This record gives sequence, structure tokens and C-alpha cells, in this order.
Amino acid sequence: MGRMKPVIGVTTSRRSGWRIYPLIALNLWLAGGRGRRWDSGREADIGAVDGLIVGGGDDISPELYEGEIVVSARLDPARDALERRLVRAALAAGKPVLGICRGAQMLNVALGGDLHQDAYRHHADSRFFRTILPRKDVEIAPDTLLARIAGAAPMRVNALHSQAVRRLGAGLRVAAIKGTGTGAFGDMNAYADAGAQVTLDFTDAGMATTYLEPLPRIRAALDTLLAEAAARDCDVAVVEIADGVLQRETAALLADPAARSAFDGFLYACPDALSAVGGVAALAPCGVRPHALTGLISRAPLATREAEAATGLRVISREALRDPAEAMAALRMIAARSSATVQG
Repeated sequence: MGRMKPVIGVTTSRRSGWRIYPLIALNLWLAGGRGRRWDSGREADIGAVDGLIVGGGDDISPELYEGEIVVSARLDPARDALERRLVRAALAAGKPVLGICRGAQMLNVALGGDLHQDAYRHHADSRFFRTILPRKDVEIAPDTLLARIAGAAPMRVNALHSQAVRRLGAGLRVAAIKGTGTGAFGDMNAYADAGAQVTLDFTDAGMATTYLEPLPRIRAALDTLLAEAAARDCDVAVVEIADGVLQRETAALLADPAARSAFDGFLYACPDALSAVGGVAALAPCGVRPHALTGLISRAPLATREAEAATGLRVISREALRDPAEAMAALRMIAARSSATVQG
């Protein structure tokens, strides 16, 4: 018996899929595979296929990433829900996923990224060509899967979409948790604006502030919040331990072995080189050695060099931590499922 052809699920629009799917199916057949068309009106099970292609079509609703909506957008919420579910299921199952046009944008949104709803407003120097002919130049990043398949030479492609990727998804579901301090709604907004899909703080555990609270109660609240993040399928929990390493409740939490065991690694946020040296020294008796420094210090090249030389720790900038590749590198560096940021 010959080898079975791989079956690839292909998502399309219920409205226009009839003219798009045959072209994708033909290319799959030429490559030795077999397509199975899915849309929001058909049963779709990722377990029944060997891979997934998310096809092109209508704009993705900004409700999926809290973006702005434009009047000219044509949306398909049922298809959005279907494709996001299938992308996440395919990646969780380790099955290959290809996004075409809208599909590439859905990949980004499903992984926590967002989009420019009107890309040409943000990229005014880019010309919009209303044609299916290849009129746009694309540079291929080296050492990528696309470069290995198609080569690194520039490509000519068409581009009918007015949407474009704005912030890349990191491929992880992230919870941001404020572990100590005083309740402030602005912190939750800041966490969400930074890309956290789940935001929690000690007010969710029944405390308005951790000031003068006994250590067992603070520790129990932290355990509750971490458990909630895990229940919401978060891969990473970033915990802010606020108010400085010498503040009473913060110092007690860091000195407690049971509390420290909840964290896989630490970043130390500080404003200058002197704070970096003093903070690292203050953390040492607690058995805490930060994996890196970050914070306002990263804005000053001289302070960064001084701190790195004095502490032997790398300074990671805010811009670097916004880059999914850098964020993943930091996670690999501490071999973590979760990390914590201690503010100085």
C-alpha cells in the first residue's frame, strides 16, 4: 500500500470561499496532499487533519485584540472564532499551520498580537495597489522557515488587505500579577497595554493593600493569584513585587523560602547603576540572584555599562522585552514557566 496523502484543513469564507478554495486545493494536490474545506458553517476538528491552512478573506474583528474599528471593514465574527480556535488547537497539537494573507494576521492575533486596522494610515509611504497582480516587494528574513523553503531572494507579491500586523504575538499566554503594594486600577491597564492576556492583583484576593498585612496572608494571596492564572491556561506569570526591596512586606516575602519557591527567576528593575549595585547586594542575603536588570537604567547607556560591569548582570531594555524573540530568550535564560519582577 502506498503512503496516505496528508489531509490539510483549509479555512475559507462562507461568502467567497468557493472561488479561493479550489486554488489552494490544487496546490495541495500538486504538493502531494489533500485539502478539506472548512468554514463557519461546517464541522471542523483539528484531530481529523494533519495540518492547517488559514486562508484569506475578510478583515479580522478588532474585538479579538481590543483594537480600533474602521467603518470600511467587512467582518466575519463566526469565522474569526472558528479560526482562532483551530489555530490554537493545531499549535497545541504540534501540527503545522500556514496563514495566507488574512490567515497570517489571524496567526498573530491567535498568539496574542494585534493589527493595524488601517495599515496605510500608519505606513503612509506604502502605496496601495488594487490588483491581484504581484506589485509589492517582500524581503525574506534569513534563517527562517520561509527562507529555507523559498530562498532568501526578495519576492514580488500582491497585497489587497488594508490590515497589517502591529504588535507580534509571542506565542505564549501571559498573566501579569501585582503581588504587593496598594491597589491601583492604572496598573491593570498598564499590564493589559503591555500585552498581558490576564491581569490580576491582590485586590482580587481580598486585600486593598499589602501594607501591614502579615506574611502568611500575603503568601496565601499570591498562591491564589498564581492558581487563578494557571486555571486560565496561562503559560507565564509575570509578578510585580512592588515598593522596593527594603520595604517591610516586600523584604519579608523575599526572605521567605516558601514564597521564593513560587518563582522560577527574577528580574530586578532599577533606575540607575547605584540602585543596581545596592539592590543586588540587598537581595543576596535572601538567596535571590536576579537573572538580569531592567527598568529606567536601560535608558542611560553609561549607567547600563556601569551596572553590567559592577554586577555581572545584563541590562535588558523595555524595547527588548517588547520583542517576542527577546522575551522568549529571557524565558529560556531562566528556564521558567513563570518569572517575577522586583522593583527598586
